[in-house]
Amino acid sequence: MKHHPVTINLKDGHAVPALPSAGVMQVYDTVSYSSPDGKVRVVFDAGSPFGNSPLDVVYDSEVRTLQKVGTFRCKCFITPNEVGWRPNEDPESGGDHDVKP
Repeated sequence: MKHHPVTINLKDGHAVPALPSAGVMQVYDTVSYSSPDGKVRVVFDAGSPFGNSPLDVVYDSEVRTLQKVGTFRCKCFITPNEVGWRPNEDPESGGDHDVKP
């Protein structure tokens, strides 16, 4: 079991996660999110790698355990002046979590 600290950086007005390469994260590994640019919020609204809920929100530095295999798209936000994912405007503020067995 490994821990994956994911840093979300503010780049050109986007909240961009530095996610591990495909196939690196595995079920029962842990993940946390943080940013040098502020507090973060990571939203999984089409299925979550952390459980059975179709909607899941992870907050700044919260450690979560990967529980499901698959590819899961996240939407990232950085506050206090919230920068992040917007429909049809800012798809760069997010990424895919590719979780293997």
